[in-house]
Amino acid sequence: MSFSSWVGSVWSLRGVDGPVVGVVHAVDGEILTLADVGLGEAPLEGVEVVPSGAGGRPLARLSADTLLGSWKRMGPVPA
Repeated sequence: MSFSSWVGSVWSLRGVDGPVVGVVHAVDGEILTLADVGLGEAPLEGVEVVPSGAGGRPLARLSADTLLGSWKRMGPVPA
C-alpha cells in the first residue's frame, strides 16, 4: 500500500486527554512523519520524536500500523 497520498492529511490521537493532532508531513515506506503535533509532556507509545531541523516544533515518526491503530483521520489540510 502506498501511503504517499496521505501527505497533508490531518490525524487525531484517540484515547488521550486533550487534543493531540498531527499533519502527515512525509512518508518513507511505511514510516510516516507528522508535523504540528501537540505531544504534551509524556511520550506517546510507538512515536519517536525527532528535531525539525529548522528550529521549529519537533516532528513525530511512527509506523503506518501505529497511525491506523491509534489515530483517527480527520481529513485533508484545508486549501
